[in-house]
Amino acid sequence: MDHSFVRRIFSILDIFSAAKPEIGVREAARLIDLSPSTCGRLFSILRDEGVLKQDPFSKQYRLSGRVLHWANSYRSGSPLNDLALPYMRTLFEQTDETVSLYRLEADHRICIHQLESGRSVRIVESVGQAFELYIGSGGRAILAYLPEDRAESILRSVEGRTGVSVDRERLRRQLQSVRDHGYAVSHGESTADASGVAIPVFGDNGEPIGSISVSGPTSRFENAARLNEIVKALEKVRRDLSPCSGQPVLRMIHSGKGEIQNDA
Repeated sequence: MDHSFVRRIFSILDIFSAAKPEIGVREAARLIDLSPSTCGRLFSILRDEGVLKQDPFSKQYRLSGRVLHWANSYRSGSPLNDLALPYMRTLFEQTDETVSLYRLEADHRICIHQLESGRSVRIVESVGQAFELYIGSGGRAILAYLPEDRAESILRSVEGRTGVSVDRERLRRQLQSVRDHGYAVSHGESTADASGVAIPVFGDNGEPIGSISVSGPTSRFENAARLNEIVKALEKVRRDLSPCSGQPVLRMIHSGKGEIQNDA
């Protein structure tokens, strides 16, 4: 099998997102470092197979409805989605912020469902987008509860793939804070000027299978009273979700003054 051909096909498909639903051959060729002629042939193959559609006037390409079949198959195969959705709706109604569900897959967390805030200023991520586990509240809420050897293996993988050196000591303190307080908080990590609070969701074996986060502009989350409201809403989800998942998803520890721990 020509692995380079397969990689190029996926490189093309990965270009498309909510922020870039359409693209032309020349721009795509520049983004994935291919010649326009090679890129054009690959686009033609994907169009002929019904994966892409081409606008007859602009000549731009976009994903076809065929990908919805794959997306629905993915969601149907994820009991996490069915388990979490009722609780996500509750969080959404109580906080009026964006609520996201992440699923642990290999070394990443994948956003598999999102309820978008109706506020004029809000935070939105693309469903299907992959994130590193050590970055952001949704990732650390998972990473903190993984076995130590697996967590270290994931960090080595990140460093090998990206060339980024992860600050182990700082991360160790952050993960301990998550375990002590049952939730993770982040400010401006995955997305600039965005903050989030997340709790882990556990599987039957006691290990994390994903996380639920509430996110919004940092300006709203820097308010201690507002942050406290969001964590209390997550605590309610923990109490309701625990019997379903087999493990408590949140262990809240308040200081004597009733303050909420912030691990950012």
